[in-house]
Amino acid sequence: YSFAFIYGAALSILIREALEALLIILIILRVLRPMKIKRAVIAVHSGWIFAVLTGVVSWFFVDKLINLSGASRELMEGVGAILAVLVLLFAGIWLHSHSEISKWKHFIKNKINRISETGNMIGLLIFSFIVVFREAFEVVLFLSSLKLSNPDVANSAINWALLTSVIIIAIITIVFLKFTKELPVGKFFKLASYMVAALAIVLTGKGIMAFQEAGYIPISPIDFAPRIELLGIYPNLQSILAQLLVLGIIVFFQWRNLNQKADKSSQELVTEE
Repeated sequence: YSFAFIYGAALSILIREALEALLIILIILRVLRPMKIKRAVIAVHSGWIFAVLTGVVSWFFVDKLINLSGASRELMEGVGAILAVLVLLFAGIWLHSHSEISKWKHFIKNKINRISETGNMIGLLIFSFIVVFREAFEVVLFLSSLKLSNPDVANSAINWALLTSVIIIAIITIVFLKFTKELPVGKFFKLASYMVAALAIVLTGKGIMAFQEAGYIPISPIDFAPRIELLGIYPNLQSILAQLLVLGIIVFFQWRNLNQKADKSSQELVTEE
């Protein structure tokens, strides 16, 4: 992958995961605010800080594991890309299904109320930790797959993406805390889910190509198909079929979510009548 592709992909995933974690933590704190329980707020902050530190440790652990592996770089690159695709698909489907802010508030309020009723602040700390560490580990998997593709330029591209994302997230956090009364969770999640879908399709093509270069998947050339490396499109049957499969999965869950929303709307109309 080129410097520009690694930088763009790393920046998009860093911003998406960081914003998702930020929004969830802010909603948790907003739900806790009326309760005025200082110990609960401390538990939430302790949980996400510990999650970030654990994520950093995970990055170095995965990096060492890759360096110790005897497998070829192409094989590791293919495995990393496909694993990242699976994580992105799961994240995209989950994000889209939770794109309505009412669902999000209901989900978090239920969790917080259960924990608050027992007075177990450890439970709140664990909930905060899991929410953020899930995002951190997705970042680790994704950046590791990018690093395998071109180790010579990946470190520099990822470091610049990390610096850029920190600045962007800091600005967004200040805006949210000072000027925004209602967090635009729904709009953000919808936008993020589309971005995740695009990245999943691109990485699928690149992952299959890596397996082909390693000799694990045959290559059936298609003369009329274009070669667009930036989009992960290669002129062979296997990579294009894999991308169409991922696209089909995305379209299916999009259709299912739309049907569920339509059913919910019709049920609400019947109830009102």
